[in-house]
Amino acid sequence: MMVLLKNHSLYLVSFVDAFIVSIQTVLNPYITSYFQHHGLLSVVGVVSTILGGSSKLTLAKIIDIWGRVEGFLCMLLLVTIGLIIKATCKSMEAYTAGHTLYWVGHIGLIYVVEIMVADMTSLKNRMIVIGIMGTPGICTTFAGPKVADLFYANINFRWAFGAFAIILVGVCLPMVLVMLFMQRKVERTRILQKENSGRLWWQSIAHYAVQFDSMFFFLDSIISE
Repeated sequence: MMVLLKNHSLYLVSFVDAFIVSIQTVLNPYITSYFQHHGLLSVVGVVSTILGGSSKLTLAKIIDIWGRVEGFLCMLLLVTIGLIIKATCKSMEAYTAGHTLYWVGHIGLIYVVEIMVADMTSLKNRMIVIGIMGTPGICTTFAGPKVADLFYANINFRWAFGAFAIILVGVCLPMVLVMLFMQRKVERTRILQKENSGRLWWQSIAHYAVQFDSMFFFLDSIISE
């Protein structure tokens, strides 16, 4: 029952995330024109794509060291903060910063979902399930622009981001609860046990800086630019 609920929750998260991507893609030209910086339309996408692609290395480390739930929550936090900044921004610089945070979180969120799907499926059926998880794009490709137009014409672009920030959190919370329940269930069987590292705070900072490849992450971003 819990596995079935988790599968449905994963699909719903993928659907809402694809919806947000479709809506923000349509609204980007209007927003850059609203701030009278239409020429920066491509810059917004390039910066967020570079950082989003580079962040996968750090996210993979977070998942390996801390766990799936922690990685998922970190990415959900980034997406939510990014959408809130986009909804309340007063300048093009703030919108670009919000979009970058959102895109890094979006890439990470889908990455964690794919890892969870891989964990729950056999190698034989994995590509079929991943293909099914990509089917929301069929609907959102057509529905997203229409919803974006309704927001822009009847309310404003800010509420498009604000509304879906609330919706995404509401959709993700049941999935997080299911993941925590299953994790606690495994911990009670003593198969999964957490041990105290015994490190001091400064030793922990040094340890995680090495584990997360922090230096290489920043170097990769600089070289990519």
